[in-house]
Amino acid sequence: MARKRTDVVKLQLRLLEGLRRRLEHVAADNKHSMNTEIIERLEASFRHQDQEADRAAVAAAAASNTVENIFKNPDVWKLFATVANEAAAAEAPASPDTTVTKVHEADPPSSKPEDNSK
Repeated sequence: MARKRTDVVKLQLRLLEGLRRRLEHVAADNKHSMNTEIIERLEASFRHQDQEADRAAVAAAAASNTVENIFKNPDVWKLFATVANEAAAAEAPASPDTTVTKVHEADPPSSKPEDNSK
């Protein structure tokens, strides 16, 4: 008969004496049995591993977004336009003959492909 995930299973393991003593002291400090201390530490280790996997998945999803898709977000486009305009203004020569092309905050790139056939 297969075990259920909720079944409690007795497990014997071999530890170095130094590790066993360390577990014993930490368990006593935490007012736990050694069994409870071991279980809590294992569960914490798996939670940490799961969190790291979640972070990696989020980072991979973010990295897979193309620059084009990122700039289609109106908030990102507005921030980009603000920074680009500030940079252009700071670098513009003081000459009145120079025209600086301004990026319009309300005009994010179109989601439709451009028709260059004309």
